[in-house]
Amino acid sequence: MKLFNKIINFAVFNFRKHIFSVNKIIEAEFNLTKSIREIEPSIKINCEKISKSHLGKLSANLPPNKIEKMKRRLNKDFYGFALITESGKIASYGWITFKDDYDSSTGILMKATSETAIFIDAFTFPEFRGKKLQSYLTARRLELLKSMNYKKCIAAYLDDNCFSRKNFISAGFSETFKWTVINLFGYKKAIKYKIKD
Repeated sequence: MKLFNKIINFAVFNFRKHIFSVNKIIEAEFNLTKSIREIEPSIKINCEKISKSHLGKLSANLPPNKIEKMKRRLNKDFYGFALITESGKIASYGWITFKDDYDSSTGILMKATSETAIFIDAFTFPEFRGKKLQSYLTARRLELLKSMNYKKCIAAYLDDNCFSRKNFISAGFSETFKWTVINLFGYKKAIKYKIKD
């Protein structure tokens, strides 16, 4: 029975990934003229700019294609933070991009400007969840943008990702747009709607 369930789950996953799926994505923004909520993680943590040495550590836990993507981000168009524990483990990471971001997995394009930056690719490893690390990472990235005189930050997350949604809403982001992304045999069509106030 377990094998049968695994086969069914695998078939459904591949059907949704390669043949047909509909995803709903929320785009939210933070006005950087507002104050940024102070967050104190429940474990001792250091926040460091991501470098090649961090990617070496991350390669033990992430697939090679993900590491290659991060290597390409080690330039002026991106800024990454890694949250490091006292024992030297990377507990969480998150990126900012200063250029337009097209997410090939969803088919949505978010536009950056000289006053607007975009949060992308944040992740906390399972053993470190529930310790306010994503909230702290969000606050640190907002602080960096504010210090660089950016006026706005945008982020996107799946509509049903209640953890991301809670993190951004509690940080002071406002949900501005909803994307409906239809995937049919690998062709993606993204439709953007303004969320009414």
